Amino acid sequence: PAIGYALRKNKSLTFFDLSNNYLDDDSGIAVVKGLRTNRTLHALFLTGNSLTDVMVEFLANSVLQEFPLTHEEIVERRTLVFSSLAAENPHRREMVDSPNKLGINQGTPSPVPDETRLRTSGTKTTASSKNLPREDKSAKNIEKPKSKHVDSARKRTGSKIAKRPQELTDSDKQDVFEYANPLLEKVSMREKQIFIPGNMTLLSLNLSYNLISVRSLSSLLAAVVWQSKEPNNVYKPGLLKVSLKNNLFSEQEPVCIELHSMVAKQNPLYVPPVAASESEMTG
Repeated sequence: PAIGYALRKNKSLTFFDLSNNYLDDDSGIAVVKGLRTNRTLHALFLTGNSLTDVMVEFLANSVLQEFPLTHEEIVERRTLVFSSLAAENPHRREMVDSPNKLGINQGTPSPVPDETRLRTSGTKTTASSKNLPREDKSAKNIEKPKSKHVDSARKRTGSKIAKRPQELTDSDKQDVFEYANPLLEKVSMREKQIFIPGNMTLLSLNLSYNLISVRSLSSLLAAVVWQSKEPNNVYKPGLLKVSLKNNLFSEQEPVCIELHSMVAKQNPLYVPPVAASESEMTG
């Protein structure tokens, strides 16, 4: 569960290898749950574990294609929506920051004494604001004397002292790309549930040397078909490589061949094979 939570919050990891870690279905589901709201991971290796059809079906139905939000995800979505609206509307943000503007009674403020009592040398004296020493503003304009060591170093080397690196400006910060939270993507309502698009930034998935049977391949194929037909998702193209070697089925199964064919077609560089002409076949 800790790894899945870390994947949910992580925004920089692109490759994750958990091969030969004795993962069972519960551990595998906990890991792939983090991919429900992760849009930076591109490759996941789960080779050489004890994963079965249970984990693969969860991955296909609840991660890779459109899935309904849980109660915790709905609460998090509402919080994100409210925060984004408050950021766009300064008036609303001021109302949130100032409880008095929302009509919240914070009680009567405590009275401020007219005079401040100062304790010095064991006696009590009363000092008003007129008797307090005024700040000497002219002292701020006085330049500090330069160090002799700095001047001598400049003379010896003939170079300037290196300046501290400056912070990023607003224009530089705008150039840094950051994926939007998928909970803020366009949603759809069906059967009293909120659905969001599945994860389409995972490009490579390795499930070789596990305990997967042919039963779960149909769910995985349905997820790839959904990815190929999803027009509204900005994170294209979806799975480009799936490895299923050395499981409990033959790779010559029709559903396995169709799965690999669909994955290959999602590649932007895919070139369909040219059918042989009749003259070539007869020749």
